[in-house]
Amino acid sequence: MVLRRWDPFFNLFTFAEHKLLPIDAYETSKEVVVMAHVPGVKPDAVKITLSEGTLTIEVHVPSLAEEEEREDRTWLYHEIAHGDFSRSISVSPSLDASKAEASFDKGVLTLTIPKTAVAKPKQIKVKEVKEVKEVKEVKAPKQP
Repeated sequence: MVLRRWDPFFNLFTFAEHKLLPIDAYETSKEVVVMAHVPGVKPDAVKITLSEGTLTIEVHVPSLAEEEEREDRTWLYHEIAHGDFSRSISVSPSLDASKAEASFDKGVLTLTIPKTAVAKPKQIKVKEVKEVKEVKEVKAPKQP
């Protein structure tokens, strides 16, 4: 095991180098929500699949250098990650993919997948018994 000094930018570059799409995900009693930062991406460049408990998000991030190629431009820095990124995560197999919704807002992809009725937690109410049954005393036979 190697100890490394903490570097706040390490994960950012690691995700970009390995073409992993960084995500945030949380769960409520009704749904699972997954968010990914995908600035500059158009909705048709995103592919989302949910199959047998595996959620996969694939995104093509265009390169600004390729889209705006001009002869009078020389790039000094070209660090913005581009190319194909993907991420697969395990989720509950009892999510309702047919009711899933995905949207973009200010470069953030938000995917909301509702849980099926089977997957939603159910609370069992405990009832108080008001009737007390009478217990008869049974005498053991005398032993000689």
